[in-house]
Parts: sequence; structure tokens; C-alpha cells
Amino acid sequence: MSRTSNNYLRFNLCLLCFFLLGFIVGIHYWQILIGIPCTSSFIEAPIQRKSSFYDHFQYRTKKTCKNESSNLFLTIAILSSYERLLFYLPSILNTWILTTTNEIEIIIFIEENSFETEESLENLFLQLNQQIKSCLFIVKLKHVENTYPPQKKSFYAMKFIYTFYQQRTFWLLRLDDNAYVNIEKLIPWLKSIDHRQALYIGQSGSGRRNGPSIHFPSEQ
Repeated sequence: MSRTSNNYLRFNLCLLCFFLLGFIVGIHYWQILIGIPCTSSFIEAPIQRKSSFYDHFQYRTKKTCKNESSNLFLTIAILSSYERLLFYLPSILNTWILTTTNEIEIIIFIEENSFETEESLENLFLQLNQQIKSCLFIVKLKHVENTYPPQKKSFYAMKFIYTFYQQRTFWLLRLDDNAYVNIEKLIPWLKSIDHRQALYIGQSGSGRRNGPSIHFPSEQ
């Protein structure tokens, strides 16, 4: 009886091994022939990472552009163009942006397409200063060309800010690419003002290309 029982047990074990082997091989060939991934207790499905808001922008500071749900104190919108950005971006990256913090976000708006290659822009972001603490990224505005005055670019930039930042940021600062920001003085001054009020501070540009400079009295 013991020999018969042992033979019966061996037979069942062999049958189970062949069954498992056939099951695994069958799943493998099913994926090859049909092209549909099969999930089972033996094969783990790949984990897909949820796409972030910042993943949509090719040029960004990847180490600091992470938390899309965090509240911001100040969002700085810079209007530029691809051609001007190659000239002014190195100065921005090596001067006032080094004094910003993680409660500030900088967005640079440029036209959708450029007639030049983007190799120079890629090199600038590869050589970013590691001391930058704020998130900086470039937005290519669809249906916007590099024309002057840049009213369309400005309107599309404000639409972008309103869509994605109206609930995230306390203050919005709109700049040209050749402006310098004294962050150390600006932040304390803004914190002394109630951001819940609808305030427009400053003066809009006049869109003059080659006209004479406009000077205003200091009391205005």
C-alpha cells in the first residue's frame, strides 16, 4: 500500500508541475500572439506613474517642479521669445532667480514654434545652477507667433495663469525678460498687503518699439 501511495503522490506532483509550466508558457505565448497583457498571480503588471502637470513642459527645473498642488505666494510670469530668451535667460538664471524660494514659481512664455533649433535652450537647462530653489518652466503658447507688440502672447499667458493658478497663488507678477527682480525687498512688501483684495499695482507697457522714452514725475 505504501508503494502505491508513493507512486500516486509522485504522479500528482508531476501532473501539478506540468500544469503550472503549461500555464506560464501559455501566458507568455498569449502575450506574443495576441498582444494583450495578461495579469496573474505569477506576473506583476507594470506600475504606471500618474502624469504630473509639470511633465507637459519640456524645459523645467526638474528637481523643484514637483508639487503641483502646493500653494504659492508669488507667481512670476515672464513674456519672452525664443530668440530673446537665449540672450536674457543666462542672466536670469545667474542673478535674481538665485534669491527665490520654493514659495515662488517662475513661468516663461514664448511662441509655439521657432525657426531656429532648440539645442542652445536645451544646453542652458542642462547647465542649470543647482542652487535654484524655485520652480521654473517654459510654456510654448499655441497659436502664438513672435510678433510685436505681443498683445496676443500677453492675453494667452494671462489665460494660462487664470486657468491653472487662480486658486494656487496669492500674487502674480508680470515681467519682461530683461527685468530684474529684487526678491529680498519685494516679498516683505507684498506680505504687508492683503492679497485677498483685488489690486492692480504698477503700470502697463505702451508697446512702443523705437519711440522716445517716457518719463513720469516721481510723485505719480
